[in-house]
Amino acid sequence: MVIDAVVSQMDIDKMKIGSKAHVRFDAYPDLELPAHIYSIGAMTKPGGMRASYVKDVPVKLKLDKLDPRVIPDLSVAVDVIAESEQAVVVAPLEGVFRDAEAAKPFVFVREADGWLRRDVELGLANNTRVAVRSGLKPAEVIALNRPPAVQKE
Repeated sequence: MVIDAVVSQMDIDKMKIGSKAHVRFDAYPDLELPAHIYSIGAMTKPGGMRASYVKDVPVKLKLDKLDPRVIPDLSVAVDVIAESEQAVVVAPLEGVFRDAEAAKPFVFVREADGWLRRDVELGLANNTRVAVRSGLKPAEVIALNRPPAVQKE
């Protein structure tokens, strides 16, 4: 089963043939199936209701698993996994600080007697969260604002 989709030209550079995806069906909210990008169009097509300078690129996805409820012409929503990291802690962006723009990032970790400043190594990020590769353990509580009194590591 193949899914015909479109991706904004703004996001097409993140798409790669073979990228994994999750497909959700509007008719079956509890159904989610794995898929992968099968092909990416070479030319844009008009963006529909959007301004004429914004174009869409056609993309085809193949379902990796089938379900008997899936029939042609069902509407779907697709989440493509552009990048991923394994075994990392995810933290809110507002909890990661720097003393200067190019300085090493750090967090403030809650300890029994106050806040401890700890350097961290960051990975992938989006607009709200960042992967922390080292320096933070799962379930540790971090400050979202700079605490008034801080211990040095």
